[in-house]
Amino acid sequence: MCVPYAVGSRPISSIQWWTILAYCRVERCGEFAWRLGNKKLFAFSPAFAIQAALDGLRKIFDPQAFEPERDERTFALAMADATATVLMPALVGVLLDGHARSDLRAVPLASRDPRPLLEQGGADLAIGFFPDVAAELAAEGPRASTVLDPLYACEYVCVLRRGHPLAAKPVLTLDAYCAARHVRVSFAGRPRGFVDEGLAALGRSRRVLLTVNQFATAARVVHESDLITVLPRSFVAATGLADGLVVRTPPLPLPRIDVAMLWHRRSAADGGARWLRSLVVDAVSDLGFARPAGPTISTHEAVVDTA
Repeated sequence: MCVPYAVGSRPISSIQWWTILAYCRVERCGEFAWRLGNKKLFAFSPAFAIQAALDGLRKIFDPQAFEPERDERTFALAMADATATVLMPALVGVLLDGHARSDLRAVPLASRDPRPLLEQGGADLAIGFFPDVAAELAAEGPRASTVLDPLYACEYVCVLRRGHPLAAKPVLTLDAYCAARHVRVSFAGRPRGFVDEGLAALGRSRRVLLTVNQFATAARVVHESDLITVLPRSFVAATGLADGLVVRTPPLPLPRIDVAMLWHRRSAADGGARWLRSLVVDAVSDLGFARPAGPTISTHEAVVDTA
């Protein structure tokens, strides 16, 4: 029979396993038995004991090693609801295909700068669009404590319900856009977003009737009203409301959404963290998204208020 990794309430270390093996004798059935005089204390298969010893030694000599099919660990990923809606199904698919024993936990992004969250260990990765943080970390160069790895790029689009008065027109003009009533998405609940800043640069403004902190809420409100909003194009199809929505090109310049994963440099040698990052890259590849060209930037990925 096999025994657990403990005798009584005391766990057996890898070194103890080697000691046990040295004092054991082989029984008829191919098991090892540990005896005290003529009394057999316990018996176990050699494969069990050798594997236990090797596992222990691996942790001693390579404490950051990680085997997805053997090691259990919970990883926290910080992302906006739009990113999670698009990415999580693919991540789960890759996780199941690899027979991994780890699990994923999504945590919300409540700030445009997730660096404190990563610094405090509140998340292993932050995934999203963080242009301001990216610029700061690019300026820091190799001194930056975080790394920004690009994942994919998409664009912002104006979204309105199919029965909206503006939906019948193929082009959304700037005048019509400013005259409409809007839903703003702001993770931190800020009273201004980059759309407002873009309009201000043109000497224009808009009427924001509602500010929410989730893209899904904005999509649902737009679907049920005459308000309009700005959403990532990749998210529209994932809302489950696409048949009732109309997409139009924004009438003002908006930044391209460069989605990336931000991680702390202290996890560079962590085998589990490296595996997690490769898992995200594989999931993005399965979605068919093209990775943006260009070198990796030493930075966090930052999520931005959108609409």
